[in-house]
Order: sequence, then structure tokens, then C-alpha cells
Amino acid sequence: MNQHTPIIGLMLGDVTGIGPEIAAKLLASGATSEGARTVVIGDARVLELGMRDAGVKLRHAPYRDIAEVRWPREDVPLVDLGNVDPAKFNRGVSSDESGRLSGETLKIMIDLALAGRLDGICFAPLNKGAMHQGGWKFNDEHQMFARLTDHSGFFGEMNVIEQVVNVSRTTVVREAWARGQQVEVHGVIYSVADGLLQDLHIRTRTEEEVAAKVAEIRQVFEIAQPGRDKISMPVTEEALRWAARVAVGLDRLVADFDLDGLTYYYRGLDGNANEELGASLIVGNSLLTGRGIPAAGEGDLKTCVAMLMMDRMGAGGSYTEFYAMDFVEDFILMGHDGPGHIAISEGKPVLRGLGLYHGKRGYGVSVEFNVKTGPITILGVTQTAEGRLKMLAAEGESLPGPRLEIGNTNSRLRFGLDPAEFMNRWSEEGPTHHCALGVGRQVGKIRKLAQLLEIELAVVG
Repeated sequence: MNQHTPIIGLMLGDVTGIGPEIAAKLLASGATSEGARTVVIGDARVLELGMRDAGVKLRHAPYRDIAEVRWPREDVPLVDLGNVDPAKFNRGVSSDESGRLSGETLKIMIDLALAGRLDGICFAPLNKGAMHQGGWKFNDEHQMFARLTDHSGFFGEMNVIEQVVNVSRTTVVREAWARGQQVEVHGVIYSVADGLLQDLHIRTRTEEEVAAKVAEIRQVFEIAQPGRDKISMPVTEEALRWAARVAVGLDRLVADFDLDGLTYYYRGLDGNANEELGASLIVGNSLLTGRGIPAAGEGDLKTCVAMLMMDRMGAGGSYTEFYAMDFVEDFILMGHDGPGHIAISEGKPVLRGLGLYHGKRGYGVSVEFNVKTGPITILGVTQTAEGRLKMLAAEGESLPGPRLEIGNTNSRLRFGLDPAEFMNRWSEEGPTHHCALGVGRQVGKIRKLAQLLEIELAVVG
């Protein structure tokens, strides 16, 4: 834990309900200290009530201000508001006054977050009706948050998306699909500003779409056995169908928003549902990239634009970074985990199962190939110190040779300079660490494009 670990405020919930007990159990589990610096915002007497109900003991230290708390620590820091006396309330009986105090505590936490003294807030169960009767005239805490933070958009989108997936996995829905019934599960959410429903453009449809996508994947890719990499694993039927289902969703996303390209980033944690989704984008995004809708990982929008340029030049444009330099055979190994432009693969691209992705959490099915041998061009989009866009390009050759069986794209590329000199020259131009790799000699077209767009171009080599 360090100074960059987020500080999260924890509210103990409504004193008349189960909130204090749940909060005490959570604090006693130690889970709150794994990825955050947690500080309780509330009344010490309510925390003690929760400990008695939960049958746990917690060492806690009261503070007047968050700024006084020092980490790391083994006890529970508490900013004691002294505003809720449990002796004044009947347990299990809704209280307007308790609702008023719950709202008061939430507002204090929101103000702390808006002032930058908390990075986030979390709360145990509340009584929304009591809060409303206590003077906080909102339908729920989401609407309250929106008003106090001057937010006019949407809340809870990820919850809705996860529930669409969960509903689609229920026995009732699966059996209906198995019988051939046309059942669709849609995700919608309401705006806290106007109460209107909005379609989140997430929906699951029949198993026929997934089956068709599985057939497409089997036709496009070679299904590989585990490679030499110790973390490689077989491509199971379950993993293949899940990758196909996510690919169907990506197709719908592109169609719903008429996308020309996309970029994504997910930092996974402990196998949660979002990690399961984020770790399964590789196959679908490779199919999209191969048909001219570039998908770049790690949130790299500039490289997505470079990939789009290369694709429209007929060169492909595969998401790529520098792996290693070979000073014996004078080539640079380049590629990336995640999506690649399968239309420029030397031979049939490979699907390989990985028990752990390289450099990130998650596991599943990944894409492996090397680009066609012969002339190649790399194109990067970066920006200058003044904030203007800048393009970098270099021409070279893709060499034949063995491919690393690691579930990632990897190609042996030789440029007009020895590897070390080329890397120095390229780095001197201030690139991002990703670029788009395409086939053929494209620098002539890139020069014309740079002139038309009035963008600086540096050609290395």
C-alpha cells in the first residue's frame, strides 16, 4: 500500500437496520485493506453496535479529520461525526430521523470526495424510504448523488450490463433458446435527470448467432494445441463459445454506434465478471480488425487511428509494439498480445489458450500469427510537446523464421539500420510505444496523407 492507493470512505448504513453489522464484518475480514486505504465516516457508537451484532472485535482509532490519518496501519481509522446515538432508535423500525442522519452522513462524504479528500465512497444498506421521509427528497441515493455532484448523466450502467449477462445464463432463458424461441434480453437504464429510459445497446439474442460465430472462428483460425509457453493451455469448447458470444456482442456494438474503430482497456482483478468480459475481447476484436474496423488495446486511441490509416491504404495495420532485438540475425521482434490484423497473417492465424495473459490479469483464448513475409511498413501516431499530432513511419522487411508459440502476434522485422541504431532513431522522435504494422511499402502514401492533413511526419531509416 502506498500514497497512490485510493482512500475510500465507508459509511455504516442505517442504524436501525443491518448496515452496521455488515460493515463490521467487512472490516473484520481484512478485504478492505487489500486495494484501498479505508476510513470509516460516521459515529463510533454505531461501529461498536455493528461489532456486537457481528460478533467481531475491531481496533479503531477516532480522528477529527482525514488528513490526520497515517497509513499503513493495523487498526480501523474512523472520522467520528458523533451524530448518531443508537440508543435513541428502535432496531428494525423505520425512523425518519435515522433517514435524515443517513442523508447527512452521505452528504458529508460526498463533499469530502468533491474536495479531493476521498477517492471514492462506499456505504452499507440504507433505508431509502426513511431518507425520503427525513427530508432528502430523492427517489434513491443515486438521484441524491446526481443532485449533489451536479451530474446529469446515467448511473449503474455496469450493474445493468452484468445483470443482462446473468439473466442470459439462467436456466429458463437457456432452455428457451435451446427450444428455438426468440428471446432477447435488453439492458436499459433511466436518467436521474429526467426519469426517461435509455437503451444501453446491450442485448443477448439466440444461440444461433453464437453458433454461427463459432463456425466463423473455426473457419478463420487454426485451433492450436498448448505451445511451449508454460502458461499455455488447450482451447476448450466452453472458452471458444464464450469468445464467440463476446464477438457477437462486439459486432452489435459496432453496428449500434456505426463505429469505424475502437480501443479498450481493462485492468482486471480476481476473476470478476468484468475481467471475464475484458479478457475475452481478443478474438472478436481480431475479426473486427481483419474486416477493417481496427481495435487497439490499452486505450491507445492514436494507434487505433494509425491502424485505420494503414487499413484504408490496403496495408492491414496490426496492433504492434517492440518486443526484442536480435543482434545475431539483425532483426527486431515485433507484435502484441490481443487483437491483430488477421488479413495480413502469413498463413492461417492461430488460436491458443493461455492460463494467464502476458502482462495483465485474465486468461482465455488469444490470437497468434506473424505478418506476411516481404516488404512492410510501420506507422505510429504521437504528439509533440506543443500538443500537435505527429506521424512516424519506417519501411522494412518481414523475415521468414520460427514463430514464438506464445499466443501473441510476433514477427521478425528488419529495417534499413541495425536494430540498436533503428531503435535509437525511432525513440528520438518521441513515439508512443505502439504502432500499426502493415504490409507493402507505404511511406509514399503516408507522405501525401501527412501533407493533406498538415501533420508533421518523421521517416526513420
